[in-house]
Amino acid sequence: MAARAPSFSLAHFLNGPLLSVTYKGPLLGMPFNASTILLYYNKDAFREASLDPKRGPQDLDELAQYSAKLLKLRGDGKGVERYGFAGVPTTYELVSWIGQQNGLSYLTDQANGHDGDVTRVVFDRDGTLATFLDGWRKVYASGGVANLTSDVTQQFVAGRTAMMAASTSSLSTVLEAIGGRFELGVGFLPRVNDAATGGVNVGGGAIFLLDNGKDSEKRESWEFLKFLMGKEAQLYWHEKTGYFPTNHLTYEMEEFKDHIAQNPLFEVAINQLLASNPEVQSVWWPNSYQAYYEIQNGIREMLEQNLSTEATVEKLAATLNRFIDDYHKMNQP
Repeated sequence: MAARAPSFSLAHFLNGPLLSVTYKGPLLGMPFNASTILLYYNKDAFREASLDPKRGPQDLDELAQYSAKLLKLRGDGKGVERYGFAGVPTTYELVSWIGQQNGLSYLTDQANGHDGDVTRVVFDRDGTLATFLDGWRKVYASGGVANLTSDVTQQFVAGRTAMMAASTSSLSTVLEAIGGRFELGVGFLPRVNDAATGGVNVGGGAIFLLDNGKDSEKRESWEFLKFLMGKEAQLYWHEKTGYFPTNHLTYEMEEFKDHIAQNPLFEVAINQLLASNPEVQSVWWPNSYQAYYEIQNGIREMLEQNLSTEATVEKLAATLNRFIDDYHKMNQP
C-alpha cells in the first residue's frame, strides 16, 4: 500500500526503528513510537558526592566508581540510606550491552531472529556475555548496587537510589513523580568498556495492518496509519509520553524545536539512537518471557552466590537453548 501512496515515503522514517520491525528483509509494520534505554540519575546526589551533574558514567568501570561514591549510609551506620545504582540486567539491557561489542554482536543466531527463526544463543561462543558479566561483577563489587528486580523506578523517584537504567518512555512519568524534589539528569547507557562502540536497540511499539479481505476496511486502516505516522501526530505522542518520533519531518517542525529547547532531557534518547548502529536490534525469539527472567535470575545468582563467569555463561546458554529447542519441538510445521 505504501508503494501506491506517493505522499508516503519510507525515506521519511528513521532507519533504526524501521529495521526493528523487519523479518528476513521485508517490513512487517510501521514503527509508531520509538524508545531507547537511558541512564537516569539524580543530579542533586551527584553534587553531594562531588560528581559532575552534567556527565553520567561513560562505561561500566565508571558506573562502578560512581556507584561507590553515591552510596550513602544511614547516620547510625546500620543501613543504607541511598544506593548508587539499582537493578539487575535483563534481556532488555543485554541486547544493547552485547550488541555494542566487536562492532556488532547478537544474543542469538539469525541476527537476533530478524534474519530467520532463532535456533540457539551465540553469546557463549563469541565471549560477549562473559565480557559483560566481568564488567558487571565490578559494578556490583563497588558495594553501591541494590540487586532490585522490581520497584526500581519507585526507589529512584524516592531518592533511595541515585541511578537506574530505564526506557525514555518513562521520562514524562518519572519527571511527574519526582515533582521537583530533585533535579533529574539522563545520559547515554554506559558502554561495556572502552573497546565497545556504544549503541542501543530500539524499543517502543509498531502498527501492523492485517488483511481481512475487506478492501474498504483496509483503505480506512491505511488512512488511520498514515495519520498516526504523520509529523503532527508523532509530535503530539512524543510530547505526552517521552517516546520519540520516528518521522524525520517531525524534527523539522518549529513546535518540535521549541519543545526540545524547553525540555532538553527529551533530546538525549534521540541523540543516542542517531549515534547508534541501526543494526543493534531487539531479539525476536520464542519463550521471551522465560528468557527475560532466566537471564535476570542467572546474573543475580552469579553476584550473590559468587559464581564464576564461565559457569554462569554455560548455565544460561544451556537453559536458553533448551527453551528454544522445546519451542521448536512443540511447533513443528
